[in-house]
Amino acid sequence: MKIKGLKEMENNLKKFKKNSKELSKKETIPFDELFSYEFMHHNTNFDSIYTLFENADIKAQTQEEFNNLDETILNEAIIRFTDFDSWEEFLNEAGVTYLQNNLFKGVKL
Repeated sequence: MKIKGLKEMENNLKKFKKNSKELSKKETIPFDELFSYEFMHHNTNFDSIYTLFENADIKAQTQEEFNNLDETILNEAIIRFTDFDSWEEFLNEAGVTYLQNNLFKGVKL
């Protein structure tokens, strides 16, 4: 008896392993990758996180400036412009989406 689909499963596992290895090498994820056009378009009325920040009058041009922002300001922007209840919730969803998209890249489900 021959079981169908084992070769495809093996190929998928190899792709998944390769994707996982590539992701583990990343120390940081740029905002434009984490908050991709697709993520922003699906979850906001904006094409980028930067446009959302502009509309919320959030002025952070560097990582240091962003790190020094009061999280209350970010929460207010996210509540105002999305269906999320906080910046943390928005950020977590972006992270989950990023991981799903990158771990399963090329994998046929």
